[in-house]
Amino acid sequence: MLIKVNSAGPYGLDGRGISVEVDIMRRGLPRFDIIGLPSKAVDESRHRIRTAFVNLGLGFPHDKTIVVNLAPADLPKQGSFYDFPISVGIMCLENGLSLPERSLFFGEISLDGGLRHVRGAFLLGLYSREKNFTSVFVPRSNSNEVAAVPEVKVYPLDDLLQLYNHLIGKETLTFYERREEVSDHDNFEGAVDFNDVIGQEKTKRGLEVAAAGGHNFFMQGPPGAGKTMLSKAFQSILPPLTQEESLEVTKIYSAAGHIPPEGSLITRPPFRNPHHSISYAGMVGGGAIPRPGEISLAHRGVLFMDEFPEFQRPVLEMLRQPLEEGSIRIARVNGSFSFPCRFILLAASNPCPCGFFGSTDIPCSCSPGKILNYNRKLSGPVLDRIDLISSVDPVDKTKLLYTNEKERSESSSAIRGRVIKARSVQLDRLVKDKIFCNADMPNKLVRRYCSLDSEEEQFLNKAVSVFSLSARSYFKVLKVSRTIADLEESFSIKESHIAEALQYRRRF
Repeated sequence: MLIKVNSAGPYGLDGRGISVEVDIMRRGLPRFDIIGLPSKAVDESRHRIRTAFVNLGLGFPHDKTIVVNLAPADLPKQGSFYDFPISVGIMCLENGLSLPERSLFFGEISLDGGLRHVRGAFLLGLYSREKNFTSVFVPRSNSNEVAAVPEVKVYPLDDLLQLYNHLIGKETLTFYERREEVSDHDNFEGAVDFNDVIGQEKTKRGLEVAAAGGHNFFMQGPPGAGKTMLSKAFQSILPPLTQEESLEVTKIYSAAGHIPPEGSLITRPPFRNPHHSISYAGMVGGGAIPRPGEISLAHRGVLFMDEFPEFQRPVLEMLRQPLEEGSIRIARVNGSFSFPCRFILLAASNPCPCGFFGSTDIPCSCSPGKILNYNRKLSGPVLDRIDLISSVDPVDKTKLLYTNEKERSESSSAIRGRVIKARSVQLDRLVKDKIFCNADMPNKLVRRYCSLDSEEEQFLNKAVSVFSLSARSYFKVLKVSRTIADLEESFSIKESHIAEALQYRRRF
């Protein structure tokens, strides 16, 4: 007797169809074999399934030969996705049941027969829609995630017995109706409000420009000046993700297993803050079948790298391609995988190892050689890919406590209002080019949307000569100028916009 059960598994950022072929034979010694390049987790499903059947009171063919083939046989199978379809195949063969046409199954089986949460469910939902499956049977904890994919009919299950009762007509399953997420964009967990940051008005303005245009930002200053606090405040002024951006980010987080039970679409820009001891694989992504690393988890959001020069040199140099192209390709023996990683790089560092170079209050204890070597860790090509650079000076001690409410700066909600308005202008302008912000514009679009009048062009050309700007820096100045103009609701780029953009190109 043979039955084929449709299933799927994540492979990079895509779902791959897996046909679970189950055959039960009376001849031969009793055994339970799984073939088709199964990993250790897949092979161990034999013990989970056998025990689950016994605990549920379902008949299990202990005295027969069970052979399960996961096709295609040349594709490595990882994870616990195939517990449920294998169980379904055995259950149908033993009880003479048939499955609904164009149905798909995946999930992990626990020892009591319950269905457990698995990663990658959103990717498998996208696959089921692409292949026109009429019904998808999943663990209840994954139902909200799969149902986020339009036009997919999801049937949530608590355990294997629930499906058995449905197939014999004892119980009727109802498909899952997705709960609409209500996002409160004024509530950012762990974020700081901008009006709680004392001083640093220039840096705040730079962060506003960076958020409005999606530009990379680097700040340098002594310890205690407020760099970390500013970075936490930065996420509170980011605009919400568009629907297309949300789908991109959700795919990445689903593949990485970062969507919790009952989770669904990600609507807020991610904010990743890796420690400077992170490995190359942790940053890029690793594994025989790679999962997304930190740079991909920051896609359409922020990658905050505190103590920027303290990261390993290979990690810093690796940033060149992602910052330029917005994607990274990882080659493994099992194939080549491409992960998107278009993020805002928010970097912070001290001016020297001790942190007090240039300070008038505390003398620097570093030798000139140490300072030089410290700053040499940041290569010219990496710094050239950063759009805005700002120094963060120590806070005036007389202003550490506010004497009245008027001394407080703008709140994050007020700044975010301008940022969202500027982003909407950019979306309207770039929608035909499938680009979401000014920072993503290639050079040909910069020439189209950042055209200058003769006076402004002459001013910029003179600045290029004086500051010895590279061709890349030239286009970055134009993009930042365009963002500043959008914040001021100006159709054309003016000389004042270019002058402000040039202020952020100063190297330390």
